[in-house]
Amino acid sequence: MIHFDTSFVVDFLREGTRGELGPARALFKNLPRQPHAISVFALCELLAGAAQASRGDQERQKVRLFCSRLRTVYPDEGFAENYGSIVGTLKRSGHNPRAMDVLIATAAVRDGAHLVTRDSKDFLGVPGLEVISY
Repeated sequence: MIHFDTSFVVDFLREGTRGELGPARALFKNLPRQPHAISVFALCELLAGAAQASRGDQERQKVRLFCSRLRTVYPDEGFAENYGSIVGTLKRSGHNPRAMDVLIATAAVRDGAHLVTRDSKDFLGVPGLEVISY
């Protein structure tokens, strides 16, 4: 299973708009043939970004089209417990994680998924998380 972080989707869509094979699209071509997913939290960040864009409707449409091909992962009953545990581990080890990054990471960990991101430093120290960076 592979989850996509917000940064990956943003880069993938920008590269597509420019008609270029940049790092995100090159990585996508070489990813293992596994199911792809996105957490509802990454989707929230993407739609918030689209809402702030000058061409918000077009950006929202691009996000929706890309994400329609992915499974959207929602929190389940045990999610909050895992989130709290991850935050505690990170804080005890000296990290100051951002809430949305930990929510995105928790979804990937609970799904047993690798997380594809440009921002691997945001996910350092998350126990059980395998990151694919580009």
